[in-house]
Amino acid sequence: MMKRLCCLCLMLFSLLVFSACSSHQWQVTTSDGKEYTAAGKPELDEDAKTYTFEDPQGNQVVLPQSVVQEMKEAPSN
Repeated sequence: MMKRLCCLCLMLFSLLVFSACSSHQWQVTTSDGKEYTAAGKPELDEDAKTYTFEDPQGNQVVLPQSVVQEMKEAPSN
């Protein structure tokens, strides 16, 4: 009985950890038609008038607010 409880707790903990690590992706489209995927919601720097985000490979992307035409949450798989 105790072994089953420990196994169940470990499985639930693993599920919680993996679900917390996954973030929603966002699709960003610029006025010239380029599309970017952001790992998490892009952040707006109101002073610099830029959006900053990381792509799925971990590269930082900075786009001027004036070129961002559309930004929406990507559908989950």
